[in-house]
Amino acid sequence: MKLLNLVPVTARNLVTPDDLAYLRRFISPDIQVDLDQITLGSPCIEDEFSEALCLPDILRHVIRAQEAGYDGVAISCFGDPAVKAARECVDIPVVGGFEPTLSIALGLGDRIGILAIMSETEGQVRRNIGTARLDGRVCCVKSLGVGVLELHNHERAIETTYKTAKEAILKDGADVIVLGCTGMVGVASAVQDMLAQDGCQVPVLEPGVCALSYLAMITAMGLKVSRTTYHKVSAEKIGWAFGECGA
Repeated sequence: MKLLNLVPVTARNLVTPDDLAYLRRFISPDIQVDLDQITLGSPCIEDEFSEALCLPDILRHVIRAQEAGYDGVAISCFGDPAVKAARECVDIPVVGGFEPTLSIALGLGDRIGILAIMSETEGQVRRNIGTARLDGRVCCVKSLGVGVLELHNHERAIETTYKTAKEAILKDGADVIVLGCTGMVGVASAVQDMLAQDGCQVPVLEPGVCALSYLAMITAMGLKVSRTTYHKVSAEKIGWAFGECGA
Protein backbone atom coordinates (compact mmCIF):
# COMPACT_ATOMS: atom_id res chain seq x y z
CA MET A 1 0.00 0.00 0.00
CA LYS A 2 1.24 3.47 -0.88
CA LEU A 3 -0.26 6.56 0.78
CA LEU A 4 0.40 10.26 0.24
CA ASN A 5 0.40 12.83 3.04
CA LEU A 6 -0.33 16.10 1.23
CA VAL A 7 0.50 19.43 2.88
CA PRO A 8 -2.18 21.80 1.50
CA VAL A 9 -0.32 25.08 2.09
CA THR A 10 2.85 26.64 0.66
CA ALA A 11 4.84 27.47 3.85
CA ARG A 12 7.90 25.29 4.12
CA ASN A 13 8.92 23.04 7.03
CA LEU A 14 5.38 22.78 8.44
CA VAL A 15 5.69 19.00 8.18
CA THR A 16 9.32 17.96 8.42
CA PRO A 17 10.82 14.52 7.69
CA ASP A 18 10.96 14.00 11.48
CA ASP A 19 7.25 14.78 11.71
CA LEU A 20 6.53 12.26 8.97
CA ALA A 21 8.63 9.66 10.78
CA TYR A 22 6.54 10.33 13.89
CA LEU A 23 3.30 9.84 11.96
CA ARG A 24 4.58 6.59 10.45
CA ARG A 25 4.94 5.11 13.94
CA PHE A 26 1.18 4.70 14.14
CA ILE A 27 0.64 2.66 10.98
CA SER A 28 2.00 -0.65 9.71
CA PRO A 29 5.68 -0.50 8.67
CA ASP A 30 4.89 -2.19 5.36
CA ILE A 31 2.80 0.81 4.27
CA GLN A 32 4.71 3.39 2.23
CA VAL A 33 3.92 6.97 3.24
CA ASP A 34 5.28 9.81 1.11
CA LEU A 35 5.13 13.56 1.64
CA ASP A 36 4.06 16.14 -0.94
CA GLN A 37 3.14 19.82 -0.77
CA ILE A 38 1.25 22.27 -2.94
CA THR A 39 3.18 25.13 -4.52
CA LEU A 40 0.37 27.55 -5.39
CA GLY A 41 -1.84 29.05 -2.72
CA SER A 42 -1.49 30.47 0.79
CA PRO A 43 1.39 29.91 3.27
CA CYS A 44 -1.16 28.70 5.82
CA ILE A 45 -4.90 28.13 6.14
CA GLU A 46 -6.33 30.26 8.93
CA ASP A 47 -9.57 31.54 7.35
CA GLU A 48 -11.91 30.97 4.41
CA PHE A 49 -9.96 33.32 2.13
CA SER A 50 -6.61 31.56 2.56
CA GLU A 51 -8.31 28.18 2.15
CA ALA A 52 -9.89 29.22 -1.14
CA LEU A 53 -6.49 30.19 -2.54
CA CYS A 54 -5.17 26.66 -1.92
CA LEU A 55 -8.07 24.61 -3.29
CA PRO A 56 -7.10 24.37 -7.01
CA ASP A 57 -3.56 23.16 -6.33
CA ILE A 58 -4.79 20.68 -3.71
CA LEU A 59 -7.07 19.11 -6.32
CA ARG A 60 -4.26 19.12 -8.87
CA HIS A 61 -1.96 17.22 -6.50
CA VAL A 62 -4.66 14.70 -5.53
CA ILE A 63 -5.30 13.91 -9.20
CA ARG A 64 -1.56 13.52 -9.79
CA ALA A 65 -1.34 11.19 -6.77
CA GLN A 66 -3.88 8.82 -8.30
CA GLU A 67 -2.06 8.93 -11.63
CA ALA A 68 1.20 8.11 -9.79
CA GLY A 69 -0.34 4.97 -8.31
CA TYR A 70 -1.05 6.06 -4.74
CA ASP A 71 -3.78 4.10 -2.96
CA GLY A 72 -5.03 7.01 -0.86
CA VAL A 73 -4.37 10.65 0.04
CA ALA A 74 -4.49 12.40 3.41
CA ILE A 75 -4.88 16.16 3.01
CA SER A 76 -3.05 17.34 6.10
CA CYS A 77 -5.40 20.00 7.46
CA PHE A 78 -8.08 19.85 10.16
CA GLY A 79 -10.39 21.99 8.04
CA ASP A 80 -10.69 19.25 5.36
CA PRO A 81 -9.93 21.68 2.48
CA ALA A 82 -11.00 20.36 -0.95
CA VAL A 83 -11.71 16.90 0.50
CA LYS A 84 -15.25 16.61 -0.85
CA ALA A 85 -14.28 18.00 -4.26
CA ALA A 86 -11.29 15.65 -4.43
CA ARG A 87 -13.56 12.67 -3.81
CA GLU A 88 -15.44 13.64 -6.97
CA CYS A 89 -12.21 13.76 -8.99
CA VAL A 90 -10.51 10.47 -8.06
CA ASP A 91 -11.40 6.87 -7.23
CA ILE A 92 -8.92 6.46 -4.37
CA PRO A 93 -9.86 7.36 -0.77
CA VAL A 94 -9.21 10.98 0.24
CA VAL A 95 -9.45 12.21 3.84
CA GLY A 96 -8.67 15.39 5.75
CA GLY A 97 -8.09 15.86 9.45
CA PHE A 98 -11.60 16.64 10.70
CA GLU A 99 -13.75 13.65 9.71
CA PRO A 100 -11.32 10.87 10.75
CA THR A 101 -10.50 12.51 14.08
CA LEU A 102 -14.12 13.13 15.03
CA SER A 103 -15.05 9.60 13.95
CA ILE A 104 -12.45 8.20 16.35
CA ALA A 105 -13.38 10.64 19.12
CA LEU A 106 -17.03 9.55 19.00
CA GLY A 107 -15.99 6.08 20.16
CA LEU A 108 -13.92 7.33 23.10
CA GLY A 109 -16.29 9.60 25.01
CA ASP A 110 -19.64 11.37 24.96
CA ARG A 111 -18.65 15.05 24.93
CA ILE A 112 -15.93 16.28 22.58
CA GLY A 113 -13.89 19.44 23.09
CA ILE A 114 -12.14 20.85 20.03
CA LEU A 115 -9.16 23.18 20.42
CA ALA A 116 -8.95 25.48 17.39
CA ILE A 117 -5.56 27.08 16.87
CA MET A 118 -6.92 30.64 16.77
CA SER A 119 -10.21 32.53 16.87
CA GLU A 120 -10.22 33.01 13.08
CA THR A 121 -10.54 29.25 12.58
CA GLU A 122 -13.35 28.71 15.10
CA GLY A 123 -16.01 29.58 12.52
CA GLN A 124 -14.67 26.98 10.08
CA VAL A 125 -14.63 24.35 12.82
CA ARG A 126 -18.22 25.13 13.83
CA ARG A 127 -19.39 24.93 10.22
CA ASN A 128 -17.77 21.50 9.85
CA ILE A 129 -19.46 20.41 13.07
CA GLY A 130 -22.82 21.52 11.71
CA THR A 131 -22.27 19.82 8.34
CA ALA A 132 -21.37 16.57 10.13
CA ARG A 133 -24.43 16.96 12.40
CA LEU A 134 -22.28 16.66 15.51
CA ASP A 135 -23.66 19.69 17.37
CA GLY A 136 -24.99 17.48 20.15
CA ARG A 137 -21.66 15.73 20.74
CA VAL A 138 -19.23 18.68 20.60
CA CYS A 139 -19.48 20.53 23.91
CA CYS A 140 -17.03 23.33 23.12
CA VAL A 141 -14.71 24.88 20.55
CA LYS A 142 -11.91 26.83 22.17
CA SER A 143 -9.12 28.90 20.64
CA LEU A 144 -5.49 28.36 21.58
CA GLY A 145 -4.48 31.76 20.21
CA VAL A 146 -1.51 30.23 18.37
CA GLY A 147 -1.07 30.72 14.62
CA VAL A 148 -0.12 27.86 12.30
CA LEU A 149 3.31 29.36 11.63
CA GLU A 150 3.95 29.64 15.40
CA LEU A 151 3.54 25.93 16.07
CA HIS A 152 7.28 25.40 15.68
CA ASN A 153 7.54 26.61 19.30
CA HIS A 154 6.78 23.14 20.60
CA GLU A 155 6.99 23.93 24.31
CA ARG A 156 4.60 26.87 23.99
CA ALA A 157 2.16 24.78 21.94
CA ILE A 158 2.15 22.05 24.59
CA GLU A 159 1.70 24.44 27.52
CA THR A 160 -1.07 26.43 25.84
CA THR A 161 -2.84 23.26 24.73
CA TYR A 162 -2.61 21.76 28.22
CA LYS A 163 -4.17 24.82 29.90
CA THR A 164 -6.96 25.11 27.32
CA ALA A 165 -7.68 21.37 27.38
CA LYS A 166 -7.94 21.38 31.17
CA GLU A 167 -10.42 24.26 31.00
CA ALA A 168 -12.47 22.36 28.39
CA ILE A 169 -12.59 19.35 30.70
CA LEU A 170 -13.32 21.11 34.00
CA LYS A 171 -15.59 23.93 32.79
CA ASP A 172 -17.22 22.51 29.66
CA GLY A 173 -17.34 18.83 30.55
CA ALA A 174 -15.24 17.52 27.66
CA ASP A 175 -14.60 13.75 27.75
CA VAL A 176 -12.33 13.77 24.69
CA ILE A 177 -9.96 16.51 23.50
CA VAL A 178 -9.40 16.98 19.76
CA LEU A 179 -6.54 19.18 18.56
CA GLY A 180 -7.70 21.47 15.76
CA CYS A 181 -4.58 21.44 13.56
CA THR A 182 -2.58 18.69 11.85
CA GLY A 183 0.57 20.75 12.48
CA MET A 184 0.49 19.94 16.19
CA VAL A 185 2.67 16.86 15.78
CA GLY A 186 3.77 15.30 19.07
CA VAL A 187 1.58 17.57 21.21
CA ALA A 188 -1.25 15.17 22.05
CA SER A 189 0.75 12.56 23.96
CA ALA A 190 2.51 15.20 26.07
CA VAL A 191 -0.76 16.96 26.92
CA GLN A 192 -2.52 13.67 27.65
CA ASP A 193 0.24 12.74 30.14
CA MET A 194 0.05 16.16 31.80
CA LEU A 195 -3.71 15.87 32.18
CA ALA A 196 -3.38 12.37 33.60
CA GLN A 197 -1.00 13.69 36.25
CA ASP A 198 -3.80 16.06 37.27
CA GLY A 199 -6.24 13.17 37.55
CA CYS A 200 -7.94 13.81 34.19
CA GLN A 201 -7.95 10.49 32.31
CA VAL A 202 -9.05 11.97 29.01
CA PRO A 203 -7.85 10.96 25.50
CA VAL A 204 -6.22 13.68 23.38
CA LEU A 205 -6.31 13.18 19.60
CA GLU A 206 -3.90 14.51 16.99
CA PRO A 207 -5.65 14.90 13.62
CA GLY A 208 -2.50 14.17 11.61
CA VAL A 209 -2.13 10.77 13.27
CA CYS A 210 -5.86 10.06 13.06
CA ALA A 211 -6.04 10.97 9.37
CA LEU A 212 -3.23 8.65 8.26
CA SER A 213 -4.36 5.81 10.53
CA TYR A 214 -7.95 6.10 9.32
CA LEU A 215 -6.84 6.30 5.68
CA ALA A 216 -4.68 3.19 6.07
CA MET A 217 -7.61 1.31 7.64
CA ILE A 218 -10.25 2.11 5.01
CA THR A 219 -7.76 1.56 2.18
CA ALA A 220 -6.78 -1.86 3.57
CA MET A 221 -10.48 -2.72 3.79
CA GLY A 222 -10.93 -1.84 0.12
CA LEU A 223 -13.48 0.85 0.91
CA LYS A 224 -14.23 3.79 -1.37
CA VAL A 225 -16.62 6.72 -1.11
CA SER A 226 -20.25 6.35 -2.11
CA ARG A 227 -20.97 7.50 -5.63
CA THR A 228 -24.51 8.36 -4.56
CA THR A 229 -22.96 11.02 -2.32
CA TYR A 230 -19.88 12.03 -4.32
CA HIS A 231 -20.76 11.92 -8.00
CA LYS A 232 -17.75 11.38 -10.25
CA VAL A 233 -16.56 14.42 -12.20
CA SER A 234 -16.06 13.66 -15.87
CA ALA A 235 -12.61 13.48 -17.43
CA GLU A 236 -13.78 16.28 -19.73
CA LYS A 237 -14.34 18.63 -16.78
CA ILE A 238 -10.98 17.72 -15.23
CA GLY A 239 -9.29 18.30 -18.57
CA TRP A 240 -11.01 21.69 -18.88
CA ALA A 241 -9.77 22.69 -15.41
CA PHE A 242 -6.27 21.24 -15.40
CA GLY A 243 -5.37 20.39 -18.98
CA GLU A 244 -5.69 17.29 -21.10
CA CYS A 245 -3.14 15.41 -18.98
CA GLY A 246 -5.53 15.58 -15.99
CA ALA A 247 -3.37 17.72 -13.73
